[in-house]
Amino acid sequence: MATDKDLNQFVINKLTQQQYDSIVNPSEDEMYFITDGKISADDVDDTNSTNKFVTSSDITTWNGKQDALVSGNNIKTINNTSILGSGNIDTLSQPVTVLSGTSITLADNSINTLTPTGNTTFTLPTVTDTTVFHQILVQLNLSTVYTIDLGTTTYFNSEAPDLSAIGNYNLIFEYDNALSAWVVGCLGKGAVV
Repeated sequence: MATDKDLNQFVINKLTQQQYDSIVNPSEDEMYFITDGKISADDVDDTNSTNKFVTSSDITTWNGKQDALVSGNNIKTINNTSILGSGNIDTLSQPVTVLSGTSITLADNSINTLTPTGNTTFTLPTVTDTTVFHQILVQLNLSTVYTIDLGTTTYFNSEAPDLSAIGNYNLIFEYDNALSAWVVGCLGKGAVV
């Protein structure tokens, strides 16, 4: 077949394999398409081609692939925030709340700082979901000794925290399901900065 002809110059013939085999001298001006033949992947060398045969194994693999992820639909969120996309989700950082005043309501599962300006009373949150952990941290900078009402009378080691000296303290509140009460403990951290 001549290679320098435009495809439009060829006569196109659709033939069965038997019809094509019966042609003694195929014409260079005609193209022949076999209509009843089947070709398999073994009959074609497509190693250098981007057009390849799809096997039943390929189809099975594709059918087994996961659907596209849709946040909140087929993939969970974290605290109602989508986890799809690029970047990092920092699950360890938590904002620190700077507390002020002398009558303070503490938020559940919070980290707080406080430099008291007078005698201070804490109000602790009511716990309704006892299936999750509840904790509050107050970083206390006691530059002057004031009376601190901790909002509970249940203490770690059964001893009330000693806040009778100027200094930095960590007040740690945890809700104890067995006691149905907030429990508080105190760790001294040294002199006021």
